[in-house]
Amino acid sequence: MQSPEKRELFRDFTWGANGVFNGTAGQLGTASHFAIFLAHTGATMTHHSDYLQKHMKEVKQLPDEVIAFINSAYQKFQEQDFGIEGDRQIADWSARQAYIALANMMTAAAFMGIDSCPIEGFEMDKTSAVLEQHFGIDPAIYQPAVMVAFGYRADAPAFPKTRRGLDQLVTWA
Repeated sequence: MQSPEKRELFRDFTWGANGVFNGTAGQLGTASHFAIFLAHTGATMTHHSDYLQKHMKEVKQLPDEVIAFINSAYQKFQEQDFGIEGDRQIADWSARQAYIALANMMTAAAFMGIDSCPIEGFEMDKTSAVLEQHFGIDPAIYQPAVMVAFGYRADAPAFPKTRRGLDQLVTWA
């Protein structure tokens, strides 16, 4: 989303990107690129959903026996392996899939020397409403998962970046 006018539609309720914490225009006002990742809902990502069947048949052009195998495996995955049931759990699982793409984009940007910032600080209902009204996103099919800003920082960070040591995060077996 590059349009400043479109970004402004989110300003009042995207507290993680609107600069309210530091008195700036925030990432909404300054990032060269700003994106919102969407997660599928239970309407599309529940095993055997019409969406998945159509995707496997028309997009992936899989044979019927492969589709049957995938349907069975996907049902087992949702119901038994991970216990994913209900719209909320399916949307949460789908959002985690969006984070894989987010991580890859942020890593690629870092390799190119571009700064990035993931943003979860937004009101879900208001964000969904703007996406529906101004972008044509059906909230029954998609919900916002996470936002991200990309660009080159104007100034050095006010505080040094600190991290836990690798020995506190990783156990080698």
